[in-house]
Amino acid sequence: MAGFLVPFLAGGITKALETRAEYDENENAGNMVDAASEKYSAQFDVNQKAIELQNANYKAVSGSLGLAMAEIAAKDGNLNNVPTNQVIAYVKEKYSKAFIDKVDKKSQE
Repeated sequence: MAGFLVPFLAGGITKALETRAEYDENENAGNMVDAASEKYSAQFDVNQKAIELQNANYKAVSGSLGLAMAEIAAKDGNLNNVPTNQVIAYVKEKYSKAFIDKVDKKSQE
């Protein structure tokens, strides 16, 4: 009978250790997911604010210099990281008056 109990107990102990190891792995995976979730949640908020700023800048440039100029400025990345109350001056600084006038004239045709 002892010959039967030793492999049975050894198998039970092995299974218990495997189950405990799986639990530890799942707990570690859960902790990693929680940490990543916090990071991506914070990054989502930053990205959302950047999108809102770019949309406000696009609307400001479009209203002042025209839709075509707003498209060009957006494509060139000139509507990012600029406060909305300064974006018109910033775009006018980046592009010459002749270029802005030419774009306006072409968009009127």
